[in-house]
Amino acid sequence: MLYYESPEALVSWNEEIKTVVLEWKRFATRDKYQVPLNKSLELLIAKKSSKAIANTLKFSAITGADQQWFSDVWFPKAEEAGLKYLALITPEKAVARSILKKLDSTLTGSYATKSFDSLEESVDWLVMK
Repeated sequence: MLYYESPEALVSWNEEIKTVVLEWKRFATRDKYQVPLNKSLELLIAKKSSKAIANTLKFSAITGADQQWFSDVWFPKAEEAGLKYLALITPEKAVARSILKKLDSTLTGSYATKSFDSLEESVDWLVMK
């Protein structure tokens, strides 16, 4: 079920595995970066889900300020809302992979995250959760 769409991202609900799916389509900064993330948080809360997929295959670099917002604002809200499992589909671009690895290392809490090369692999992992 499609929940939100913009030129930068799609947010949907996978009913089969009860998971929020955020798919980045291109580079995004500030509100164009934050809105899809906030929409995915809304959906996580509405569906009372503990699982999410971040399809970052087409993801690009993000500013330091956006990284800080993700770590300090968005992620704590997602964890408070019940996020326990986050599957990441590895970005094509090396700079994006580096940024996501750095972001993941700064996050603390009681969640599990794992990177995958495909959507199918991430779904297989989440089915077991």
